[in-house]
Amino acid sequence: MPDYRLYFLGLDGHFRKAEPILAANDIDAMKAAREFTDGSELELWEGNRRIVAFGSDRPQIVSSLSPSSLKRPSSE
Repeated sequence: MPDYRLYFLGLDGHFRKAEPILAANDIDAMKAAREFTDGSELELWEGNRRIVAFGSDRPQIVSSLSPSSLKRPSSE
């Protein structure tokens, strides 16, 4: 399972805290990250890849979603 982190930015633009996000793919991680939006600047990362930035406006996707990041895990 990918390792997602949601970073909260301070007024100075530096990361002030991080929250782990448990998700199987980018789409699920973005949905989970939206639960944390409160008008603060946030960035969702998977490793060294920034996926989306949330701010006081609407989300801005900053990396292309790969086909593998959209796949749901197979149910066994």
